[in-house]
Amino acid sequence: MLRCLIVLLCLIASQITPAYAKRVALVIGNNSYPNLPDFRQLQKAVNDARSMRDTLRDDLGFVVSFEENADFRTMNNGFKNFEAEVEPGDVGIGGGHR
Repeated sequence: MLRCLIVLLCLIASQITPAYAKRVALVIGNNSYPNLPDFRQLQKAVNDARSMRDTLRDDLGFVVSFEENADFRTMNNGFKNFEAEVEPGDVGIGGGHR
């Protein structure tokens, strides 16, 4: 369902953005959190993020930055790099699954 929604939003965005606009995305999936006990760790966030990365990259032509089980510093660096990559008129999608 989420995949279908993202695809739909991207298709709509592609119709209203200039042809020269870049398509860039940041996808982060974290299953592991060091401050949580084993029974509270997530099981599917990384797989979901991989599927989202593949859909954005392979089906929709986005340049995707991807992180999995990223620590706080890695996530912040990913957001900073993503922000620096997106220029006015570009299509940018950023988010994580936790």
